[in-house]
Amino acid sequence: MLIAISIIAFIYPFYNFGFFVTDRFISFPDLGAVLVDLYFIFLLIRKDIKLKAADFNWSLAYFIFVVFLILGMLISPYRYLVFQKGSIQIISIVVMLVFCIFFVSISRIKSAFIIRFIKVLNIGLGCYALIAILQFIFWDLLGATQVLNFEGFCKCWRWGGMEPLNEFHRVRSLASEPTHYALILGIGIGSALLRLGILGRRVSYKIKNIMPLWAALSIIISLCLTLSINAYLLLILIGLSFLSILTAKINLKIVLSIFSICCMLVFAIISNMDSIFSKKVGSIKYILYPELLIKESDFDIRSGLSALTMIVNYKVAKNNLNNNYLFGGGVGSHPKAYEKYVSKTEYMRSDIWYGLNKDDAASLSLRLLSETGLIGLGLFLFASGLIIFRSINFLKKSTLITEKNILALSMVCSFIGIQIMYLIRVGHYYDLSYWLLVALVVSTVNMSQQEISFVEKH
Repeated sequence: MLIAISIIAFIYPFYNFGFFVTDRFISFPDLGAVLVDLYFIFLLIRKDIKLKAADFNWSLAYFIFVVFLILGMLISPYRYLVFQKGSIQIISIVVMLVFCIFFVSISRIKSAFIIRFIKVLNIGLGCYALIAILQFIFWDLLGATQVLNFEGFCKCWRWGGMEPLNEFHRVRSLASEPTHYALILGIGIGSALLRLGILGRRVSYKIKNIMPLWAALSIIISLCLTLSINAYLLLILIGLSFLSILTAKINLKIVLSIFSICCMLVFAIISNMDSIFSKKVGSIKYILYPELLIKESDFDIRSGLSALTMIVNYKVAKNNLNNNYLFGGGVGSHPKAYEKYVSKTEYMRSDIWYGLNKDDAASLSLRLLSETGLIGLGLFLFASGLIIFRSINFLKKSTLITEKNILALSMVCSFIGIQIMYLIRVGHYYDLSYWLLVALVVSTVNMSQQEISFVEKH
């Protein structure tokens, strides 16, 4: 069992490997989560594992959210049209919750396994980041775009294609696009920053066996090479999370050094490009003032595609929410609302980009408002916020600098950054990138609490 889950830890970064069932893609890591659930249920039936309240009480708010989803689907104005998609979404969330509960229960019984799991996960992320760095070397320094582009590699791989900004190709390792690449790395960013010394040498030394230095450097450098606004935002959010939790312990010299090096690296790349990256940054104005999208004839679809999807899906969410402010249109209803409220030529000038992100609303906050209304959004924020609040409260009171305590801190800060990024720009309910972090936050905090209790008793 432990070997099998360790394999999941290593293959997790390779999230785009999987298979299609009709038009639905199922990744191998997601399938691994389902198999872990089945094995967990088997162990419960055999009574090899006995659950305690601490293993699942953190998840009660999420299960209330699930019950609300079922109710919202049943009263949806779209009726039976959302039942299939809505049911799949609900079942998938439950699968991930059971997966998390299994991890938390294992952390109580075998905490050493969770530490080993995170170590294997970090090595996998480091390898994943090295591929991105090599892509930059081959694609942009040597001009060998056929090397490591993996196009047509195999039928079990979902590849987003190369995405050039003029002559510069944005790296993404094996992910479908740079934002997705950054989200996969999100679990390891907190540990990478600690390993690079933002809390000083003592903390860096404590974590050296869990986050190798080469992996930490690879993760941070590769994020800079993505030229992704979302990737940079995620890195900043996680850094600010450390600052907000442990302001007095931050090593400002190290933080400024890392920030300066990252800025110089990004600037060196941008200075060798035309104005398209500036246009990409400038496209944020279209989100704030969508009417400009219609008025401006020089709108660049390459640099403003993200803004375009946000604008269109915001309109859909707003109209769908108007049906029922409390319950929204029901889970699974956003694609139906998209087809109802968006014409093929509105904003887009053609139907080439019609339907982009219509399944996930391009943002979890928009999707929650659209499909679950104000109550659903509130329940989800309450469930995740409760975990964050309790974890931060514990970490601020803790005075021990131990391996488990440092791991808990890194996971909490990564989770805060990932949570905000999902609300802003990722619209999936059941990504393993999100739920694995939930499991590791609760597990590492519980492990640290157990360790402190043991020390106090002895």
